[in-house]
Amino acid sequence: SQPRAGGEARVSARPAAAAMSLEEALVEAVKELGGVDKYVDLASLKANVKLRSFFRRVLFKPPWEDDTFAIYFQSRPDNWDFEENTRGVKLLSDVAKQIQKVSANRRQTAPFPDALYTAVIKAGSPAETVQVVSNAAIGELGALPIDSVEALLDMIVKVPQAADPSQAVAIGLLHISAQQKALAAVRNALEKKGAALGHVMEFYKKVITFGGETPLDPKVQTQKILTLKELCELAATLIQEKGLGAVGPKVLALLCSTAPFHIVASAVAALGEKGDSDDVKACAALLGKIPPHVLEGLSCATLLQLAVAATKSASVAEATLPLVATACGGTLPGWTPDDIAKLLLALSKAKAGADAPEVASLYGRAAEALSSKLSEMSP
Repeated sequence: SQPRAGGEARVSARPAAAAMSLEEALVEAVKELGGVDKYVDLASLKANVKLRSFFRRVLFKPPWEDDTFAIYFQSRPDNWDFEENTRGVKLLSDVAKQIQKVSANRRQTAPFPDALYTAVIKAGSPAETVQVVSNAAIGELGALPIDSVEALLDMIVKVPQAADPSQAVAIGLLHISAQQKALAAVRNALEKKGAALGHVMEFYKKVITFGGETPLDPKVQTQKILTLKELCELAATLIQEKGLGAVGPKVLALLCSTAPFHIVASAVAALGEKGDSDDVKACAALLGKIPPHVLEGLSCATLLQLAVAATKSASVAEATLPLVATACGGTLPGWTPDDIAKLLLALSKAKAGADAPEVASLYGRAAEALSSKLSEMSP
């Protein structure tokens, strides 16, 4: 900018490329492709002319690969509905958000199912238990005490013997239904109890091992996967709201080795509070299974949390800082000056790994990004 008379500098207008955030660019593109009412496949989204232009002008790269878009949408469930199997995405409507709130409230306030509880207690054999559970509504099963749901999971692992061989097929079908419903009730029961993270992790392990070495029916296996995803999301919410609490790195390692990538990142970001140990370092290192270009899809807030964790624990810093620096560098031109400053402050205070070449490269990229944002910076 040219100085005015009297030495007063004229502040140039904000660059057009910085006027729109990535989230706004994606919302515009998805709406243009009909993503208010239907799922938009990622191939169509990446081919959108306006979105391609945004990536080129602001991030100086072509649109992300599918896995990066996937972690972007999965890590923002309040705004996006991402269908993993079809790799399609649509905007989460206000109606859908309201339905989610009503459903969550219904799960937490569901009345105690006296009749079902009595029937479960009175069941005199595994076959009777299977019949009671298969005939019950999932909502009622989820309103049972959590220890009752845990006991049911243990009781219905194996198909009960039929007293009459002619009933074996019927009992087998009831058993499949009972397994599906008991697994589907787990999240409801945990939410109703207001379970802490440690309790959620106990059930996460129980569901992972459900069935043992015995092959599950495909329908039951599908429900098992859905339940594990629900428990992952519940664990991530608890970590964001309350931290890790009494949950140690060994317990958390199971989540970090099996959960979706965005859940792993949230869990590792909370590890800083656990200090330094081999277990902390081993758990934090599980972030390394995620390619840096995929981590670019995480929110700026999550990436900052990961950087801040490196200021609290050398074990976390040694295992994650180079990876986090690379991921941040991929989207840094789209960050605000304030967030870039927070990142640089965290890097300067990292307890280890600050001399990594990836961190040095990030400093250079930060200087480039800030030089183009001088007009946005407050005095």
